[in-house]
Formats: sequence, C-alpha cells, structure tokens
Amino acid sequence: MNSDPALASDSLVPATRRCRIVSVTGRETTAREDNVIAEEPLAIRFTTPAQITTRDWMVAMWTPGNGEAFLAGLLFAEGVIQTPAELLAIRWDSPNAVTISLRELPDLAMRHTSNAACGACGKNDLRALGLADITPLPEHFTRFPVDPRLLPATFNARLPQFAQTGGNHAAALVAPTGDIHPPMEDVGRHNAVDKAIGAALLQGDLPAGHALLVSSRLGFEIVQKAARARIGLVLAMGAASSLAVELADRTNITLVGFLSAERYNIYTHPQRLTPASS
Repeated sequence: MNSDPALASDSLVPATRRCRIVSVTGRETTAREDNVIAEEPLAIRFTTPAQITTRDWMVAMWTPGNGEAFLAGLLFAEGVIQTPAELLAIRWDSPNAVTISLRELPDLAMRHTSNAACGACGKNDLRALGLADITPLPEHFTRFPVDPRLLPATFNARLPQFAQTGGNHAAALVAPTGDIHPPMEDVGRHNAVDKAIGAALLQGDLPAGHALLVSSRLGFEIVQKAARARIGLVLAMGAASSLAVELADRTNITLVGFLSAERYNIYTHPQRLTPASS
C-alpha cells in the first residue's frame, strides 16, 4: 500500500486542542486554558486504478492520528476489504478528506457503518446489521492465561491524549503473555478499535490468541469488529449492552466488562479465562 508522506494525516491536524474554560471548585472560579480532544470530520472516497473519478463513501468523525491504521481497520470491519492487499493506496487530499484506491470497488449500497448513537436503531434482526457474513469463532475455547485484572494499570499509563484531555477512548490488542500492543486513542470508541485492529492488519495479519482491551463500555459495534477480526476475548472497563452480549454469545466471544484492578464481570463463554483469574 502506498501513501503520500507529504500529506500524512498525523502531521496535518493535532490530536488535542487548547481552549479557555472557567473552573469551579466550591465557591471559587478560575479562568484558565485546558486541553480537549480533537474531533474532526473525515470524508472518505474510493477509487480504483481503472477509474478517473472517485465515489463518496461516508464522513467519519475521528481524532487525527494513526490514519492508515484507522482506515484499514474501518474498511476491514465493514467488509470492504478482506486483506491488506486489496488496499492499494491512501491519498490525503486535505486534513479532512482522503481518497482510497482499492483493487475493486465494493457495492457501497450494502456497506453501512453502525455506531452506538444510532446505527443499530430500529433494527430487530442481527442480519439487518450487516452480520450475515460473520462466522462464529470455533467452540474450542483456548484459555487466556493472564489475569485480566493485571492489565488496566499498564494500559491506562500509556494513554497520553487521555492524560491531557480526559476526553477520548482507547483500545489495544493484548498478547497471551499479557503484553499490550501500543494503545490507540480516539474520540470514538469504535474508531479506537479500528485503529488497533487496522495497525495489526497492516503489519501482516491479526495475531491469533490475542484479546481486545477497550477503555469504554461494550456496545454492539465493538463485538462486531472483534468477530470480524476473529478475536475471542473482549475486555472493557465499562458495562456491556444487551445486543453486545447477544452477539458475543452467538459468535463464541468471551465478553468481560467492568474490568478493574479488583474485579470484572464475565457475560459470555467464561471457559476462555483460567480458573485462577475468574
């Protein structure tokens, strides 16, 4: 895959911004500057080597940074690509617009991005959410040997944008050894997952036996992305939604919520965690 280094997304727009606030503590008010996480629109267009024109796909809201990983993960999660070889080039037309060259142009009418705000609203059948092509993971549950409670402290210590702003989500893959891949941060929790999965995808393939660790609550779209990436264990600091639990149960994914240094809840398929950690 090729990208234009002169238009690298990471250098065009900062991931955090400064703004003026009034801080209230008790009866005291203080005017000062503070950091907020950047939220930017990104218009995504497709083209192929045989095409002169481009076709619009969607406008995503994201936090600039790790742009190639984000786009690869998003396209993979939505079923637009199956392998990195189908992603030929990424051209940053501006800080808020990108053109992606694909080997073949997908049927864009069949590709819809779901999110926790409205993407799943009004749909009462999982097939209507674009899951017909997701195959459940094998029912043979390989035990994850690491106590999940050991992960949050290391994970939280590696989130520089959150330390500055407190306004973003993060996601990372976790090896069976307990080693945490570089966490990816974004204003959108699903974007952070796309970045984490996309980074692994661009490096060759998604490592087998890894878990996905997220800072947020567990919505349907997080489990959807994990299922596409064949990740059998999803760990979250927040709660799980009912549709996330249903999808995890159907796809043989172990779902863990309210993860902290002291405790966690297992919603589905507890066989994947060792007795010592459950």
